[in-house]
Amino acid sequence: MGQANYHRLENPLNKLFFAGAKTSNLAAWAIVLLTLAQLCWLQSRPDAALKSIPARLKNPAAALAPYQDYDDFAARSGAGNVFIKLVGCPRINPDAEAAHSFSDYHEFFLSAWYFRTAYNLYPRRALVAPPDTIINGGWNLMGIAFVPDQAWLARHAVHSVLTLGFDAAGRPLAPRWEPLSGAKTKIGGD
Repeated sequence: MGQANYHRLENPLNKLFFAGAKTSNLAAWAIVLLTLAQLCWLQSRPDAALKSIPARLKNPAAALAPYQDYDDFAARSGAGNVFIKLVGCPRINPDAEAAHSFSDYHEFFLSAWYFRTAYNLYPRRALVAPPDTIINGGWNLMGIAFVPDQAWLARHAVHSVLTLGFDAAGRPLAPRWEPLSGAKTKIGGD
């Protein structure tokens, strides 16, 4: 290597692929333009995410409406921890798995309820399994078949139960909240 070419690697492929700066610049711009065309095409679809932004900016309350159920539940749940009871999940009910296949939607449904409820309850806890169980997503929740007894609920200061799950056709059941007997709750102005 000569002194003038010291900064440049000598490679036979340089001559084939990078014949000059002009060719590499054109290739880079072609990639950028193809990427922008792909993004524009994705946003032209009727269900594109960007199409909902103007409506959300005009009415921020409507944008938060899907989370209102989670927030309302946490506000009504009282002073204690909450146990989340899962029904109709494929690993809990093997017959349900044969009737339909569970999808990412089902995992998202369970994850959204579990994590949003846990967030809203803090510093209280949302328990769905023994406290040493690691939960990273809906797939972990679908594998839980834990049914605690009254002594376990009392030991973990559980004051209410949130029932989540799916019917035999795989449709989500309406979340049901039940205070445990003797627990202090905020329902009806108590």
